[in-house]
Amino acid sequence: MLDFLPAFCLEQPRRLLTLGRALACAGWLILFAGAIGHAATSATAAIHSIAKQAGVASTLADIYPSQPTWWVPESIVGCLPAVMLLALGLWLVSLGKQLQRLLRG
Repeated sequence: MLDFLPAFCLEQPRRLLTLGRALACAGWLILFAGAIGHAATSATAAIHSIAKQAGVASTLADIYPSQPTWWVPESIVGCLPAVMLLALGLWLVSLGKQLQRLLRG
């Protein structure tokens, strides 16, 4: 089964391009959601500090308890899988373009 994968991708490099673009878009989406989540927690902390209230919400789960926020990265370590996904997607796009050039020429 695993012997079939390289042949599947080499026959039509467009498949690699599509997979790479999908992975890159997923990585960007996760990083964008993390940036918005960081802005939300920072804004909430700023409002609580202005109002001088105790018990500041420090995570997205505290701010949005009914929403599934487990997939949103809240730290640098949490962003690493999204960055790796983005890098893999960009590498696959580059590889697919190189294969297209080789097969045309």
